[in-house]
Amino acid sequence: MSVIDLPGRGRSEAGESSPPFDVWRSDRIWQPLEPPSYLVDGLLVRGSLAMLAAYGASLKTWLALDLHLAVAAGEKWLGRFRVEAGRGVFVDFEAGDYEVRRRVHRLARGREYRVPLEGFAFVTMPACSLVDDVFFVALEFLARGHALICIDSLSAGSPGLDENDARFARSLYRLKAIASKTGCVILVLHHSKKGGSDDPRESLRGSSAIFNAVDVVLVMSKTKGGAFRVEQVKSRGGRSAEPWTVSVEDVGSEACVVVGRGVEVEGAAESPIEALERTKMSIIRHVREHECRTRLSVLYGATGRNETRRTAMAELIASGLLIEADGVWRIAHDLDR
Repeated sequence: MSVIDLPGRGRSEAGESSPPFDVWRSDRIWQPLEPPSYLVDGLLVRGSLAMLAAYGASLKTWLALDLHLAVAAGEKWLGRFRVEAGRGVFVDFEAGDYEVRRRVHRLARGREYRVPLEGFAFVTMPACSLVDDVFFVALEFLARGHALICIDSLSAGSPGLDENDARFARSLYRLKAIASKTGCVILVLHHSKKGGSDDPRESLRGSSAIFNAVDVVLVMSKTKGGAFRVEQVKSRGGRSAEPWTVSVEDVGSEACVVVGRGVEVEGAAESPIEALERTKMSIIRHVREHECRTRLSVLYGATGRNETRRTAMAELIASGLLIEADGVWRIAHDLDR
């Protein structure tokens, strides 16, 4: 390894210098580039700092917790994005332990995950925050043993700091250094401006330095139908995902799922029959492209209204086109080929 040392630097007990810089020289720079390693395919590269921004009460905490459970279970996030299984820690400065547990209990039941999920843990209302050096020491220790850390939220975890001051972003650069050093993905939740912005890159509340400091930015905005549109407005080191919509839907009195679907194109109003047929086709397409082991994974991978999806699935099962074989839902025609 090529390093630059400074006169008077101390040495470790092993007698090695403690280098201030790790310098990339030609022997390392011109090695063949390897493709990025993703924790969440196409969205979150290992070792990156990401931000999920929305105004209050807009599902961002639900979305982040659902991501944590998907990583812990090694299941697709929202039925759309492949993830690598790993351990994660959710760092909560807002909700408190009861509310975090209530939400993950409901999500796990809705997803039909087998609990306990050993890969999920959380810290709530820690004694230190992003204004304390000890917070970053503790976080780096966690990052070394975890694939994902989420901080909810940037403002709540930065007491006494003015988010309109460019210095507010200093903690983000420290988080970025920890992510890069350990390979952990660090996701920070933040608030967007009320009323939004015509340019989603300018929708984050506070100084523009906040946007500059992170690698990936996902911005949520409310749609006319009440769901939330998620748009990736910054992608450093990875691909850029197409926008999608999310909503939380109850699947029982004590269970729910976060549903993620593609953004539907506005156009002429469909008749109920047209909507039902389109939903059937989306179910068939989803089952062919994904390994669906539960009814919920079939149901919530499709497009259309909740009731339309349930009716479409019931009719496909009744017709014998959609069947369960060896614990996986399949299209009957495909098995005959």
